[in-house]
Amino acid sequence: MGSSLTVTPVADIPECVAERGEKLVIVNLQKTPLHSIAALCIHAKCEEVSTMVMEKLGLPIPEFRLKRRVFIKVTQSTKGPPEDQVSLSIEGQPGQNMYGFYFSFLTGVTCVCG
Repeated sequence: MGSSLTVTPVADIPECVAERGEKLVIVNLQKTPLHSIAALCIHAKCEEVSTMVMEKLGLPIPEFRLKRRVFIKVTQSTKGPPEDQVSLSIEGQPGQNMYGFYFSFLTGVTCVCG
């Protein structure tokens, strides 16, 4: 659902399913390289299709809760001028993604010393 099916190794999984003779269903707004081997292609938004499937199955849709952790670290040193002796770092939860964590809710940091 919602994938271009072009980035490996994840793109290889649906192809393996189809090669084993299983039915492959693709839900994506655009055509993908695997459309020709899919049993069914649905050109729609994933949220709309998921909602219809859950309703058909009689299952409730769980509430989405975004959870983020912010780690604030203060490091103190005795070297250099006083203004360089304290450093503050703000990081996301380690391991959340390999490229760093983006704080869409964080627009600025104000540090008051004294």
